[in-house]
Amino acid sequence: PNSARNEAGEARDARLTKPFAAAWWMCFLTTAARWVDLVCAFDLSDESWGLLDARGRAFPAFYAAWIFSTYAPSGSTVLKTESTVPQVRAFAVSTRTAHNVFLVNLSAQPMTATVNLTGAGELAQVRLRGVEDNTGLKARQLATEATQQLLLPPYAVELIQFVETKPATAPTTPATGTATKAPTHGAPAKATTPAKAKAAPAKSTLS
Repeated sequence: PNSARNEAGEARDARLTKPFAAAWWMCFLTTAARWVDLVCAFDLSDESWGLLDARGRAFPAFYAAWIFSTYAPSGSTVLKTESTVPQVRAFAVSTRTAHNVFLVNLSAQPMTATVNLTGAGELAQVRLRGVEDNTGLKARQLATEATQQLLLPPYAVELIQFVETKPATAPTTPATGTATKAPTHGAPAKATTPAKAKAAPAKSTLS
């Protein structure tokens, strides 16, 4: 869609400067990470499909790229992930300091996702970084627990960082998760479709 412009030279697809583009970028980066060492964005500050506007303010896609480059650094151990939930993409790495789980809502509907980390050591803290709308990067501390439930807004990109008391090592047993559509009203829906993230690490050089 970024090749289609209007008479003013702007992108016709307004999603390119919205969370949709952040979800696209994160899907691309987590897919390419096993084979690509470096990704360069063309025309960084283009008003239509760049990562920044003309005044240097970041679009959601910029924050998605920042989250990935920060929490999946070169030399990370990529954990094999399997998901039976097509609307939610999962990707996970272990670094020297933490286990980092990336979640991407690929749909235009809110989704409830549950992540259960098993096989790790004692946790010192759990925190979240996310791109949920056009207002910038979200950051908050989560309960220091191995099981986390998140409401993913449409096209949201979320990073859950599990930090161990001691230096992190790759989990030896699977981490599991579930994801369902979030209800419009009332209590959260019960998760019924499993999404599994098996901890079968493979070394990979990431950017």
